[in-house]
Amino acid sequence: MELDYASVEEQYFHWYLQELIDAGYIEKIKYQPKPFILSDKVSVTFTEQLKTKTKEVSRSLMKGHQYTADFMIIWTSKGWEKFWINSVRGRNNPLSYPFVLDQMWIHNRSIIDVKGTFNRDESWTKFSIAQKWVWQKYSLYVQKIIPEKLFKATFTPQRYLLTDKSMKPRKLKWEPRTLNEYVNSR
Repeated sequence: MELDYASVEEQYFHWYLQELIDAGYIEKIKYQPKPFILSDKVSVTFTEQLKTKTKEVSRSLMKGHQYTADFMIIWTSKGWEKFWINSVRGRNNPLSYPFVLDQMWIHNRSIIDVKGTFNRDESWTKFSIAQKWVWQKYSLYVQKIIPEKLFKATFTPQRYLLTDKSMKPRKLKWEPRTLNEYVNSR
């Protein structure tokens, strides 16, 4: 079953995750998991004088703010050494792994925000602020993933090798590796 993704990059990333699920590295994924409440609505209450009586009135000063990640990944123990490193207790260089676990490492969970390769607009700035806010409030790390960079660094999903509509071979700017080739190189 195909979901309606907010971007084509999210679809591409889902193809990547599906190969990891099929190979037993991921237990499950959740698209657009429960939002993080970053700030509550701020209201002010005051007394309003009517003709014959008064009443309490509440008005909103600021709307609440929430952030919804694109994916939450629950890893299997098989995926531990190949695809993620714990951001807090890791002994190896976390930059040598494609995924970082959130602070609550016992859950084997990665929280992901997918961005496009050329998406250098205010959405990256908004994400950066939300990422810091989620960390500050929940001690959870939300990782930014750019599928094309991830595919170059690890493996390219088989479905991505074909174009979206015509299903002809896609022209890539890198030499694609299969999941098995990547895993065997680790």
